[in-house]
Amino acid sequence: MGKKLLLLIIVLFMYSGLKSQDVVINKMFNSAAASPSTGSNDVIELLVIKDKLDMRGMYIKDVTSALVGSKVFTDGGAKFMFAQNDYWSAVRSGTTIVIRRAPSNTSYVEDLDASDRTIDIRLVASPYFNSVRSAAAATGTFALGAYDLVVIKAANSGGAEDGAADGFGNLIHAFLPMVTPDIKAAFDALTGPDGTTASSKKLGGLITIPTEGSVYPTNPTLTLADYNGTSTASNALVAGHVGNPAYGIGEPGNNASFIAYLRNAPVVESTSSSSAPGSASVVFVVKFSKAVTGVDVSDFSLGLTGTATGTITSISGSGDTYNVTVTGVSGEGLMKLNKIANGTGITDGTNAILEGFEFTGGTEYIVGKVPPMVVPGQVLAVKTGAVNGAAVGKLTATLNGSGAVDGWAIVGGNDNNEFAIDAAGNVTVANNAAFDYTKIPSYTIKVTATNGPTRISEPVDVTIVLLPAPSAPEVVGAYNGIIPSLSPTVQGNLIAANSTITDYKPYRVTLYVDGTVAASDLPVSDVGVWSYKLQTPLTRGVHSFYITATLNGVLSDNSPTVNVRTIESGWLVTPHNIITPNGDGKNDTWKVANIELYPTNEVKVFNKTGEVVYSKTNYQQDWDGSYNGRSLNPGTYYYQIILGPDMKPLKGYLTLVKNK
Repeated sequence: MGKKLLLLIIVLFMYSGLKSQDVVINKMFNSAAASPSTGSNDVIELLVIKDKLDMRGMYIKDVTSALVGSKVFTDGGAKFMFAQNDYWSAVRSGTTIVIRRAPSNTSYVEDLDASDRTIDIRLVASPYFNSVRSAAAATGTFALGAYDLVVIKAANSGGAEDGAADGFGNLIHAFLPMVTPDIKAAFDALTGPDGTTASSKKLGGLITIPTEGSVYPTNPTLTLADYNGTSTASNALVAGHVGNPAYGIGEPGNNASFIAYLRNAPVVESTSSSSAPGSASVVFVVKFSKAVTGVDVSDFSLGLTGTATGTITSISGSGDTYNVTVTGVSGEGLMKLNKIANGTGITDGTNAILEGFEFTGGTEYIVGKVPPMVVPGQVLAVKTGAVNGAAVGKLTATLNGSGAVDGWAIVGGNDNNEFAIDAAGNVTVANNAAFDYTKIPSYTIKVTATNGPTRISEPVDVTIVLLPAPSAPEVVGAYNGIIPSLSPTVQGNLIAANSTITDYKPYRVTLYVDGTVAASDLPVSDVGVWSYKLQTPLTRGVHSFYITATLNGVLSDNSPTVNVRTIESGWLVTPHNIITPNGDGKNDTWKVANIELYPTNEVKVFNKTGEVVYSKTNYQQDWDGSYNGRSLNPGTYYYQIILGPDMKPLKGYLTLVKNK
C-alpha cells in the first residue's frame, strides 16, 4: 500500500464523521439463488475492523422477505448467535470470517486457526454458533436469495438469546445487494448502533445476487466508508460475479487492498503501569504491534472512575514502546490510558494506524485508597478440644492502592460466635466453644477486610477445619512388631473418618521417634499421604513412633504410638525346617535364628495328631527331637512360636530326619 492510500485513510476517517463499525459483511455467495431453501452451500464472509474484537453474543441473520414488491422487512429468516466461547473473545483486525451454512463437499475442512487472520467455519451444528429462535419461537433457514438482506447485530446486554435477534435495533452492519424502490424506505429506516437512521451502518447495491454467484463491496475509497451507503448510477458500491469466489483475501483490487491494510496497519497491543500505589506521578507503558512514529501526548486520553484525576504531561520512547507520564494524580478510583479514536497521525511509515477506533483495553491503575481483596480459598484449623483464645490461624488480604489493611470482621457463618478475629486478621476460639469432629468436621465463615473505615472488601468464605489427632504411623516392612532395618521408612495417611477436606497439601507432619523429633515439616500429598525414611540409623531394640499434624500454625494432638523392634537386616526370627539328631554336630538340635531377641518367647511342637511333643518358654536352641526322654519317630512336625504379647504367632513345619 502506497503513500496515496495512507493519505486517503487518514483524511477520509478524519472528515467522514462516521462512527466506526467493529465488523462488517464483506461478501455474500448464493449457491442456489433460484431456490434459496436449498442453498446449503451459501457463504457469508465477515471482515473484522476493530482489533481484538469481542464477538461473543453478536448475532448474524439473513432476512429472506426482502423480495420484489416488499415494503417492509418481516424478519423471517434464520438467526444465529456467536457462542460465548473464548474463541471469539479477541478477534484481530483484518480477520476474514468465512461462514458456510452447511457445506456439502465431503472434503471440506474447517480452518479454525485465526493466527493468519483467516477463519473458515460452518454455521449449522457448530459449537461456535447458537441457533436462536424469534420471540414467537420460530426458526428459519439460513439460505440466501437474490434479494436477501444479511444483518450483524450487537450482543444483547440482557444476556437473553431467543428473541434478542429480532428486529434491527443495535445494528452493526447490514448488506442488501439489491435495494428495490419498494424496499428502499424500509432499508433507509434501519437504525445503526449510534441511534441514527443514516446509511452509515449499511451497504446497499443495485444488483441481485447472481445464481451460483457472489456480491461484495467495491471499496472505491479504500476506507470503512465503502461499507456504508447505497450505490447510484455513478457510484457502484457493490459488485458481483458468477462463480464461486476466493475467500479470505478479498476480491482482486481495492477490496483485497483494504483487507491487507487492516492486517498490516499498526495497533496498540497494551497499556499498563507498574508505578507504585498512591503515586502522584504515574507512567504508562504503551506497546504497539510494530515500530511506529508520530506518537505524542495528544494521541491519548485518561479513563477515570470515582474521584481519580490526573494530567497527561509527557511522552518518551521509540519503536514499538512508548512511556506516557501522567502527573497530578490524586483522588480515589481507577485510571486507564486510552488511545483516542481519530487524528493521531501514528504510522509505521507505510500504513497509518486505523482511525475511528479508541483503544480502551489497557490495564487499570488504582488511584488512592481502595478496598482490600481477601485472598480466596483460605483454610484455617482448630484442634479438637481447643480452649478459649486458642489460635486458629491468620488471614491475609491484598491491597493494590495506597493505605493498609487495618481491620477485619466476621460477617457470616459464626452463628454461635465460636470464633473471633482481631484487626490483624488473627482468628481465635471464642465463647468457650466446644468442638466435636465427628459431628461438625468443618465450619465456613465469611470475613471482610478494611482499608480505613469506609473501604470494605467483598465478603469471602474461609474454611475452618477441625484438626483431629492423626492416624498412627506405619513402619514399612515391620512384621510382628519387628523391622529388619535400623533406618526404616515410616509413612501414614492423615485422612480421618467424616473428613470434608479435599486437599491435604497445606498440612505438614512432624515425626517423633522415642519422643524426639526425627523429621519436621514433612510434605503431604493432596490425598493425605506422607512418607519419610530415617536418615540416622536407630540402635537395635524397641522404639516408639508417633506424629503430629500442623495446618496454618495449628498443632494437632499426638497420633497413637506404634512400638517396633529394630534389628539389623537378616535378623528376623527364622525357624529352621529340619532337625537331624545323629551326633554329627550339624542340626542335632532345632535352631530358631534370633529367637533370643524375645526372651519371653513360648515354643510348642506338635505331631500330626495335634499332640504337644515339646513346649518351652525362653527357648534355648536345645530341642533334640525327643519327647519324655525318647527319640521321636522321623517325619513332619508342626511348630508355633509366640514371641510376645499382641504379636502374631509364627507357625510352620519341620522335618525330623535320622541316620544322616
